[in-house]
Parts: sequence; C-alpha cells; structure tokens
Amino acid sequence: MARYVVDGDLAHEIDARESPKDWKSRYFPRGTKGPNDTTTPLQPEGEVVAINPALVSWAYGLTKDLKLPDSPAISRERMRFAGYANAQKPPFVLQGEQLSAMTFWHGALMTEWANDCVKRWTGGKGEFITSAMEDTGVLQAMTYLDRAGRADKNRILVLRAGSNYTMPPPGTDAAT
Repeated sequence: MARYVVDGDLAHEIDARESPKDWKSRYFPRGTKGPNDTTTPLQPEGEVVAINPALVSWAYGLTKDLKLPDSPAISRERMRFAGYANAQKPPFVLQGEQLSAMTFWHGALMTEWANDCVKRWTGGKGEFITSAMEDTGVLQAMTYLDRAGRADKNRILVLRAGSNYTMPPPGTDAAT
C-alpha cells in the first residue's frame, strides 16, 4: 500500500559510459547537478505524489492481518534471496513507496537508485517497496480531474501486489 508514488522517469539521464566515475547513478533529479548533489532543493513538478495518509492508514488497518495465498513454488523462489528478510517472508500486506517508470529496469544498482530516488523525493520519509509503470500517469490524470472538480484525489489508494523482484538473488547477475 503506497504512501507516496515517485515518478522515476522525470529525471536527467547521462549515458553510463559518459557519466563521471564518482556518480552513484546515471539518473538524477531535474534541477540538480548530478546524483551526488543532495543539497539543491527539489522543485517537484509531478515527481512525487503523497497519498492521503488517513486513507492509507484506514486501508492498512483493514488489511494488515490478511492471510495471503502462498505456494511451495513461491516459497522456493523467495528463499533464494538470502540476507533479505522481507523478501523471504510469506506474502503479506505492508506500507511503503512505489517508484513508477516506463522503463522496465532491473538490478542491484538500479534498486539502489530507486531507494535513493524515493528517499530524496519524499524528504527522507519514504522507503522504496515496489516498482510499477502506470501509477504516476493515473495519479497525474486524477490530479487534473480533481482540479476540474471531476474527481477527489484524497480518495485515491495505490494498492499493488509485488509480482517480481527488482534485483536478482545473491550470486546471480542482473542480466541473467
């Protein structure tokens, strides 16, 4: 259940082959001097949407103790993620942030970028939990409809079932 949704596409990107060697990532927030620049104030223009915290809390209270389906195949897959306690748990309901981007990205370094991006855009309040593609577009449309008096953005919830990991299990490279 998302508390914030961050748009990973609204950024600057420098080709990894041309970026400075000391950069953590080739993606960085618009209006900053690079991914290592954490002091320039961000000027959000759609990069982050805070979901109504009272609604999120209400929905989480209703669902946090639900027993979700599990299977031996899912259990075997998640056991490959040694050292990642939440990745090894049976399915459960949790709160956290979503990074939404049109590019299907994968890997430990991209997951580190997603963690940094979410923390930066939420002012350190958020924690990257799930990736997605369409939710920032839906939220932008709902924001416009809210401004036109056709929807209420305070009644939006973003619920997502985690269906894949954003990085491979230990000992497996990202391309594999």
